[in-house]
Amino acid sequence: MNFKKRIVPALAAALLLCTAPDESAAANRIDVKFVENLTLAGYGKKDDALKWAIDADRAELREGSAEGKDSLKNGVWNVRNLSVKTFADGKESVSVESPTAVFFPRERRAESDDRVSVRDAQGRFAVFGKGWIWKCDRKDDANAIAVRNDVVVKLYDAEKPAREITVTSTSLDIALHDNETVLTFRGNAKKNRRVRVAQGETVTHCDALTIVVPADAEELENASAKSSGGNTENASGDAPALKRIEKISGTGNAEIRAGTREVRGDTVDFTPGTNRFRVRGNVAFRDKKTLLEVRGDEAIGYMNDAAGKIALEKIIITDAAGTPVSVETPSLENRRARGDRAKFSAKKLSLILGENADETRILFENEVRVSDRSVTLNCDALDVRCGRLGNASGGNGLAAVREIDARGNVRATQEGRIIECGAAKIFPSEGRTTLTGNPRIRVPAQRFSLAGARCEISRDTKRLEVFRDEADEKSRVAATILDAGGAETRLSGKMLTVAPDSAAPEKFTIFTLDGDVAISSPSRELSGSCDRLLAFCDSEKSKAKKSENSANAHFDSVKKIEAYGNVRLEKGETKISGGMAQIFGDVAVQEWNSRDDDGSDGERPTKIIVRAAENDVSGETRPKITLPRTQSAAAVALPIPSSVPAKKSDGAGTIIARGDELETLLGEQRIRFWLRGNVSLDTADGHCTSEELEAEARRQNAKAAFEPEAFFCRRNVRIVREDATAFGDRLEIFPKRQIGFLVGNAKLHSARFGTTVPGAAAGDRFVLDLDKNEVRIETSPELLKDNPAQVATPRTTLPKGISERFSEKFKKSPKR
Repeated sequence: MNFKKRIVPALAAALLLCTAPDESAAANRIDVKFVENLTLAGYGKKDDALKWAIDADRAELREGSAEGKDSLKNGVWNVRNLSVKTFADGKESVSVESPTAVFFPRERRAESDDRVSVRDAQGRFAVFGKGWIWKCDRKDDANAIAVRNDVVVKLYDAEKPAREITVTSTSLDIALHDNETVLTFRGNAKKNRRVRVAQGETVTHCDALTIVVPADAEELENASAKSSGGNTENASGDAPALKRIEKISGTGNAEIRAGTREVRGDTVDFTPGTNRFRVRGNVAFRDKKTLLEVRGDEAIGYMNDAAGKIALEKIIITDAAGTPVSVETPSLENRRARGDRAKFSAKKLSLILGENADETRILFENEVRVSDRSVTLNCDALDVRCGRLGNASGGNGLAAVREIDARGNVRATQEGRIIECGAAKIFPSEGRTTLTGNPRIRVPAQRFSLAGARCEISRDTKRLEVFRDEADEKSRVAATILDAGGAETRLSGKMLTVAPDSAAPEKFTIFTLDGDVAISSPSRELSGSCDRLLAFCDSEKSKAKKSENSANAHFDSVKKIEAYGNVRLEKGETKISGGMAQIFGDVAVQEWNSRDDDGSDGERPTKIIVRAAENDVSGETRPKITLPRTQSAAAVALPIPSSVPAKKSDGAGTIIARGDELETLLGEQRIRFWLRGNVSLDTADGHCTSEELEAEARRQNAKAAFEPEAFFCRRNVRIVREDATAFGDRLEIFPKRQIGFLVGNAKLHSARFGTTVPGAAAGDRFVLDLDKNEVRIETSPELLKDNPAQVATPRTTLPKGISERFSEKFKKSPKR
């Protein structure tokens, strides 16, 4: 607008009046009472730059000036349809328009109780209200505007109308500087009226608000384009239009609301160009819908303007004052109980709110801690998804934690378990937990530990499933179990399941391994393999009463192990195999010989029962036990009179025994075993079958092999050596004494000697002399004591084949 054209008519009228002839001084004075189409301009004293300009339809003198003063400059004027334009650095900045006003030319001030609108020359904001004042300070030539009532401010963005911000307040002060415009809003505490900022669905309240607007938006946009390589959009894809509004700051009881969610604090700062806000001091986040509450010292948030709506999208809360950020939710284990709460804390917390209206996502970072009724958890980062619990009665819902994702150095305790892994996912509503990243689980109270590539834990069934790494064929899952005496059992396989025994859930825990199972108990010198294994562990808590103050008050003791499919077991050099096996922990000492009833030898035997696999027609899985190649084993020859000459022994050999069922007791110094049903015994030079076999072996120390000491074959005994056969009810062999006995309906048949029987006398028997490699018939010495006249029957002698003699006295065990 050309201000010189508007001011010329008024000045010309004043000049004409001044030249009119009049004889008196009073007649020469000119009083301007009103001016039509008034236009005035004001300039700065320092730089002589244009600072303001007034344009009005009509100005009427309200109060005259003092005597001798120019009323046009020194009077008080009522003006209509006033427009005040302010200038900063020579450019138009802000304009003020009002239907009526009072103008004070000398003070460079205008004010009114009427309506007013204040507009930014670049279209960035508009102010509406009632009751205002404008003044250009004479000291610094700075313009200032104040709006006192019913203030409404709109901040515009032509490119994205959804970003438009509306501010309402009780009063507004606008300070215009060369480099920026500052809008300061205030509420009225007495009338409980606060500053209100609305942006779409997001509403902010505070006691006072400051908005900073740069003076030259064009320069700011050019700088933004330059910093982004010529692209007018920033890295987040936001256009820089609203960067014209540099900053919005609220102080005093700041509160941001979006739907049912709100963030409170002492102060709040908005950066409109990035849709970012920052809340500081006594920060609290609350979701009324889910009853979720978060507290901290600082919050950094983002707002999403998708689909033409502005809503909270993400909030980051940090512990700027050194106090960890904390969150409370209903218990992860008992969500319906309002008294039980789960507590989360960390150095930094982020709330992601825009993904789902019924879900809040919380990200915890740095020194994350979680505590609940029976769960504690520490990790580097935690991702929590919370949602609303359904409530058919219409009452207040609870914030239900739907999913927890823990990452980095995860360490947790859960119902007595100590868990360590790289990552964990917890699904509270399902009562399920998934562990990955080489999980390790220890249960000190029950003294077992587990390891694998992945683990699934069920809260309700107390079931654990451990899986190997499917991408690595060599990987295995592992379990280590300790019993009361400190003995250790190690198990491994392709998959492991741990669950309470359904028949006695409070007493026993069952470990189930599948696929290439390996078992190792170094303390018991027992190792082996099978296809599937079940370990039954005693977890009865009553055992703690004996030692309540002990660190090992509760423990699991392996009571029984069941192995299935291709069972292979080793005790030192003794090998046991079969289709299935049952391994028992501690066995009562009476299972041993009567001389050991006092347990003075300190043996803690392991009992093993081995059977063939079910539906095994071929008999390949029948139980088998192999004693190592020792001199005693080689001495167990069966010297019945074959027509084939006896072979020379090399002093070493193996003994293999088979049957339908094998029962064995494995101690540190001794082994006893029983085979029942279709028993076979293979020695260095013979084969024996019976219905039952009992045997015992002993060793001198832990490094020595077990040497056989006694074999007892019972019922339907049949011995075969080359073309010789012997029969009887019982065969007894004592390798160290180098002697054996065949009794009970005994007879011997060979192609060389025909058929031989001991005789009719009771107590007559075949004696197998292992030292002399011969068979003879004699009467039991016990019977000879009562019958001195009785003499031994003739004996049959075979060629000698064994030169080593054993003289150690051995007393056989009683018949079972």
